[in-house]
Amino acid sequence: MLRMQSSPFVHLLESNDPPDEGEAALIRGFLDENRERMDEIRAMPHTAPELDELERSLEAHIALLSPIRRVPGELLSEIFTHLSYKRKVGSRRIDAPPWLVGNVCRSWRNAALSTSILWRFIKIYEPQSPALHKIYPLSMIETQLERSGNATLEIWIHVRFRGSADHHKALLHALLQHSPRWSVFHLHLRGSVPVAPALSGMHNRIPRLREFVLSLPDMQSSERHRYLSEAPALRKLLITDKSLREYSLYIPSVPWHQITHYRATCTAQQHFDVLLAAPHLVKCGLGFVWVNAPVEYHTGRHAVLPRLRRLKLDVVSEPRFLTHVTAGPTLENLTPYVAVPSFLRRSSSGRFLTQLYLDDYYMSTTAEEVVKVLRETQALRTLAISCGNPINNEMGEVWSAMTMEAAANNICPVLISLVYACKGEHEAIDVSLFPMVQSR
Repeated sequence: MLRMQSSPFVHLLESNDPPDEGEAALIRGFLDENRERMDEIRAMPHTAPELDELERSLEAHIALLSPIRRVPGELLSEIFTHLSYKRKVGSRRIDAPPWLVGNVCRSWRNAALSTSILWRFIKIYEPQSPALHKIYPLSMIETQLERSGNATLEIWIHVRFRGSADHHKALLHALLQHSPRWSVFHLHLRGSVPVAPALSGMHNRIPRLREFVLSLPDMQSSERHRYLSEAPALRKLLITDKSLREYSLYIPSVPWHQITHYRATCTAQQHFDVLLAAPHLVKCGLGFVWVNAPVEYHTGRHAVLPRLRRLKLDVVSEPRFLTHVTAGPTLENLTPYVAVPSFLRRSSSGRFLTQLYLDDYYMSTTAEEVVKVLRETQALRTLAISCGNPINNEMGEVWSAMTMEAAANNICPVLISLVYACKGEHEAIDVSLFPMVQSR
């Protein structure tokens, strides 16, 4: 009776190593011989236990010829780079490095360890419980940094301070030692422990950094924001949330001439100074906070943004702000939570506009102005309008103007999506809105 321990291929059975060509030929001959032996055993009475063990042995030896054993390490590495690795932290599933891949077998572990880009994504998320040091021990982060070799790093940190912040600072310090390899750095901190001074270690040590996202409540001095002044690859600076609700107390000093993506919530004066210095903006989100001080428009200067494609504006406290901003003809997506920007009415800025979101709960824009803008945006495919009571009575004029007719020169001829929200019920809406929709 054949036992696996007595197999001439036990060294292969106890590992996932592939057989070489000579061993593969011997294994095939071995299988042929034992299949014949199995037929003989089946013809004998009372041989069920022996037959079961022989079947298990044959299955194990057949597996030695499996193609998965012969996949080259280079191909394994390529496959691993296309896998999605997740780790459950609290109630979330967070992207994680491929720790489990290395536990499958020696060849998989070698492939994972030799592929530095598998370890370049570092995501640290702190739930309500357990404590951060139990989820992300310092040794684990240091091991991941070591295995990432010289690959560029993408780092995402979302933590809150509760009690001692020693572990948080230790993690940040370990990451800062590798800041020359940072490509993307997101830092979202909640709590009262000041950690912004630690970021000064980035200064002049971030040659690859192209995206910087910051949400940090303890910033108290503009002196702490010079760590980005020497960042030759920096293109994205985002220092508020997507809804533009988090106040950006200070704007970092950065090489504005190279910035293409900017999002912040601050004063109109701070924004205007940034727009003057950043003519290559492609995507921009501006949230505004009110201060009792007029904006200095530098002797009538305009902020000209010829490459701008996407612009989102929160409520503007300075009424003249948009009259000093000009967007070029590349604009595709506009969300003004204020009056329709004057540049959209006075130039060809809306020629390629495909998405327009108008929130005139705060607006004094007339229906005539809205219709004029819509008439100039012939490529518009998505339109969202939110109205407050002040101009609801005029929306009937907008809907009537948008009603499709057989004649040419229709407004927004390729519109496929319309979102409309208003306060109250008005006869003009009921009479004009639905026929306009039906005509399309």
